Amino acid sequence: MADRQQGTIKKWQDDKGFGFINTENDESVFFHISEFKSQRRPKIGESVIFTVGQDNKGRVQARQVQELEYVQQQMAKKNSQIRKRNQQRTAQAEFENGQKKRLLLGAGFYGVLILLALTSEIS
Repeated sequence: MADRQQGTIKKWQDDKGFGFINTENDESVFFHISEFKSQRRPKIGESVIFTVGQDNKGRVQARQVQELEYVQQQMAKKNSQIRKRNQQRTAQAEFENGQKKRLLLGAGFYGVLILLALTSEIS
């Protein structure tokens, strides 16, 4: 997957369905409404994330343009899910380790009982 870049919509012509994004390197990149992945129209001054591609004539243009705030929300949601899953895995691993310890202690206890029973019968 291509590297994502961050920028700000600096110009938007709603009647024509295209605009320009000012990149972090202060470059201007064209984008078409078909590449804006939202249920609404773009807004001037809005922060976005995008990849750089080319149109069918080889000209540079922004692709997969997404609202920065939406992307950040999705990443926070995903991170929360990962943390929750990791906590569940840790709890499960701790439980399993406890089970192993109890099993070993139980086996050791019964081993000592058997040894005591055998030694008292032999004497």
